Amino acid sequence: MQFGGYLVLKRSTTLMLTLAIIVVSYAITFNWLLAPIAACGIVLLYLISNFKITLVFVLFASTMNGLNIASPLLKLENASILLSIAAIFLFVTYKRGKMFLSSEVACFIIFIAYSYYVSSRYSPVFDQSVHGMIQITIAFLGLVVMLQLRNYDFQSQLSLIKVYVLISVLQTIYGLASFTAYRLNGSILGGLMFGQGAESVTLKGTFIEANLFGAFVAVGLILCLALLINKMVAHVRLWYLASIILFVGLVFSWTRSAWIGFALALAVMAVYNFRSFLNPKTVVRLAVTLTLIVVPSFLLIQNQFDHVSGENGLFISKLSHLFDHTSGTGGYRVQQFNSALDDVQGHELLGKGYYSIKVYGSTAWISNMYLFIYHDTGIVGCIIFFLVILSIMIKGVRGIKRTRDKQRKIMITALLSGALLYLFSFNFTPGHTLSMFWIHLGLLLAVAGNSREEEMPDKPVIRVKEEM
Repeated sequence: MQFGGYLVLKRSTTLMLTLAIIVVSYAITFNWLLAPIAACGIVLLYLISNFKITLVFVLFASTMNGLNIASPLLKLENASILLSIAAIFLFVTYKRGKMFLSSEVACFIIFIAYSYYVSSRYSPVFDQSVHGMIQITIAFLGLVVMLQLRNYDFQSQLSLIKVYVLISVLQTIYGLASFTAYRLNGSILGGLMFGQGAESVTLKGTFIEANLFGAFVAVGLILCLALLINKMVAHVRLWYLASIILFVGLVFSWTRSAWIGFALALAVMAVYNFRSFLNPKTVVRLAVTLTLIVVPSFLLIQNQFDHVSGENGLFISKLSHLFDHTSGTGGYRVQQFNSALDDVQGHELLGKGYYSIKVYGSTAWISNMYLFIYHDTGIVGCIIFFLVILSIMIKGVRGIKRTRDKQRKIMITALLSGALLYLFSFNFTPGHTLSMFWIHLGLLLAVAGNSREEEMPDKPVIRVKEEM
């Protein structure tokens, strides 16, 4: 199919071309090595020629942060974002899409420029600083990519949110499969996400350092519940099953930050949907939903933990020490935080330079996003960086107040709640360096931003038709 002189591939065409390339490449070279490379080229051409598919691919790849292709920078999530930039260019140039940017992009550029200046002056490991700044810049581009969803109407945006939930379910299933295989016979499947793989399983039969995995699963569960409770999905039984899977994955993550963050996110949803939650039908539906999810999951998880660990009441003990900062990894984290604060003394205003903590070793890190930014960029850098996030959150709140569409209001609230969940969880992990966080914020900006068009009939949302 031709579109403005540009080839747009259909799925059937892509499949036929891929098969033809494989056969022809082998017939010419008698070597299968060239075949997959050529096939990948056709698949990439298909991706960048269909922007919606590109968005799905980027969303999926952002969760594969535990995989490296060749180097820490050349990860699947980074490669997918760079690919999507090419897709945006073609989308805007040949399909008459509109390029959306925001004030947050400009503010982030200022933050990177400032970080470079500070790092060049103070960082004892400047090469590591540059590496870190490249990583967070690529991750932030995930926000720019998702911001282009403003070219589509709300139903298209809602479809991508459902894909988001589906991906979280698939990652949860893989994590639980990895966990089970390791517990049964010691098989190590490896993790697709940080903290998800079998190597994270402790002798007590739980995951450890699974903050990112737990936070992602919790956000998926928040979105899933929002869709279920407000009847925004077909095949309700399947979505109930998805909720149960996500809840089990959340508990198995053994991550208090994700548990508490999930509770806070639910509270935010209740506050912003106060009238809906006061509706007797909604109250009953929510009670039934949580009962169907929590009761069987709790029984399964409690028995599993007690059996594997040999300790009766292990799960209950985790709940009873939920806010005890000295239990689990709490003591280690407090010690690490104090060390970081001691290290930044004398550089409180400007910071010591991005990734400067690496002077103590390549594996040295600060497991708190807020302290991470403060240590590396000081008070000035904190103001710039958190101004980006604060601005996004404010736009989310405005989107909730502005929109007259009930479904849009619900999804903006769920995305805003998910963002708060991430921000709480990042007290215990520097997740801001990964694209999945910025992609979520980009989704929030896109859905909340389009609420303005409801009040601006002279500037309608662009609806771009693509071959799917």
